[in-house]
Amino acid sequence: MWQDIAEFGKKLVDNGLVESQFGNISIRNGDKILITKSGVHLDKINKDSVVEVEIDKPSGLDSIASSELAEYTAQALSAHKGAVVFRHGTFAIGKTLEEAYFVTALMEQSCKMKYYLDLAKR
Repeated sequence: MWQDIAEFGKKLVDNGLVESQFGNISIRNGDKILITKSGVHLDKINKDSVVEVEIDKPSGLDSIASSELAEYTAQALSAHKGAVVFRHGTFAIGKTLEEAYFVTALMEQSCKMKYYLDLAKR
């Protein structure tokens, strides 16, 4: 599964949707989640770039995540396929990585168009 994560990480960077060193990609596998390690370049993901954590059990990795960010983002994603979080960027979900990628692409392009529209109004 890490190969799928690597494929979409490269696609996100190659299409200018994210910068290489920002963000994470995760995929659910039963009662576990495979997620890229913090600081991994999304266009250079390999087997060692991904960790597996259990969904229902605390992890040593939990301490580096923002509990408040996770809570609010989870609430937003329970009703929507994507969310834009101030100072954190876009978050997207899907039944597949391809669907989540598509949602990310739509949000990033929409934000870019809004930015250019706001610039033109000045």
